[in-house]
Amino acid sequence: MAAKKRKTRVRKTDTSKWKDRDPDAKVTHPHMKLLIPSGCCPVKLEGNDRKSIRDWIIKLTKKKDDNTTYQASVYKYWVRDFYESYSQEFKDVGLIIDSIVTGDINKVSDIGA
Repeated sequence: MAAKKRKTRVRKTDTSKWKDRDPDAKVTHPHMKLLIPSGCCPVKLEGNDRKSIRDWIIKLTKKKDDNTTYQASVYKYWVRDFYESYSQEFKDVGLIIDSIVTGDINKVSDIGA
């Protein structure tokens, strides 16, 4: 006669250190790099000259969260709200954005001249 196999017991963990989280603790979110945003542009683009585009980029950068870094593709994506993607104005604005936004934008001082 074969012996019955005994079921192993599940070990209980020590739950004495499981306490409620400190309610005064500040929740921090990880820093993220945004490539393509969602939704409509929060700031209206007034014109397609260099000064208007630079002012528009500055306003958008001021509206973003502190833990977010924008790339040039973010600004180019939002240009679609104002110009058709196949139009010459869209291409011209994209070139101006490339000359202004040369790297990652974390704060307004990162924006080129």
